[in-house]
Amino acid sequence: MRDVRSILGAVVLAAMLLSQVGCLGTFGMDDLHEEGVFGAQMGLEPQIELTFPQTPEGMTSENELVITSTGDASLALESVFIEGLDADVFAVPSLPLPMMLPAGASMPIRISFEPYAEGQFRAKVTVSTRNEQSMTVTREVLGQACRDWDADHVCDYGGPPLDTGDTGW
Repeated sequence: MRDVRSILGAVVLAAMLLSQVGCLGTFGMDDLHEEGVFGAQMGLEPQIELTFPQTPEGMTSENELVITSTGDASLALESVFIEGLDADVFAVPSLPLPMMLPAGASMPIRISFEPYAEGQFRAKVTVSTRNEQSMTVTREVLGQACRDWDADHVCDYGGPPLDTGDTGW
């Protein structure tokens, strides 16, 4: 029993040491929330997509994208932009870029959706850094527009709800 405890203790110690130098497992850009990851790293919330509430055409709704410096060094943000077929209905506010985001700090960015017609809209928001190891993270942005609100201030779309299925991005 003592041998099993010794081996288990050695395995746990080795795993702790390897995680401190970033050698344990495989990490994606969104998985770098481990303590002890050296250098600048970026986390982005939401993890999958940024979905806007149903919005009448000509009106604006907002949603929040949060960038977090998850490593142990400051994150040098280079750009935040919207691209894609429907990029013109989504907007990122003017930001003082490039800028440094200190280790452990987060920065919320209010993204707006202002549809010009009813229907479904899709684009991508891209965040890029310019640290020693440049990173680019992309999230899909989704919005659905209707003609008007009904008497209960519910989007009077008359169609199916927003399809958030796989787009292949």
